[in-house]
Amino acid sequence: MIETLKPIHFVQYNRIRLQENLERFLVEKFNLIDTFAEAQRLYGEISTEVSLEDQIDLDNIHNWLESHLVANEKRNAMLLKEILKTNEVESVKSAYSDYGHLLGSDQKDAVSDDIYSYASSILLDGMPYDKVNTLVSSDETKIEWHGQSDVHGKYLVEQGLEAKLFYTLRESFLDSLLKTKGNYTYQVNVSEDKIINKIVFGA
Repeated sequence: MIETLKPIHFVQYNRIRLQENLERFLVEKFNLIDTFAEAQRLYGEISTEVSLEDQIDLDNIHNWLESHLVANEKRNAMLLKEILKTNEVESVKSAYSDYGHLLGSDQKDAVSDDIYSYASSILLDGMPYDKVNTLVSSDETKIEWHGQSDVHGKYLVEQGLEAKLFYTLRESFLDSLLKTKGNYTYQVNVSEDKIINKIVFGA
């Protein structure tokens, strides 16, 4: 049965594309052409440059998006494993920061007054129905939201890496991206039962 593409599908696809572009960025920066080819062979190829309507399976929109999300997580974990064979974590953090700055600079007109909504449009945290993130507070000094579960760490663990590495790298990426939009600082803290995210204003 043919389904109808809805705005949330395009938002989710854009999140996936941004993460796939991160893969490309890492491949170029760390010379991972062979590893990238193997990752695509094992876990699936990245999406194509054509419009979503022209490549998605309209008979199964949800599964198509979810399969591309999972493939991205697995490919990225494999790339990180390869990078860390010859590089320190600080080098990877720097690469993520560079990608965040590049992305933010390319999206100069993409931010509304709601910085949380902007961040949410960028971050890929499972499928929309998972409802991973919950906004906890928002005032003139900071925005705080909690992730109810870690939907990323298992892919790194599969590659022999620590689950918390994902959030170390996300902090470098998102903090750098947000600094292209204003005087923002992003902080993340992983506790036993939730992931605490904050955007601090003027920090």
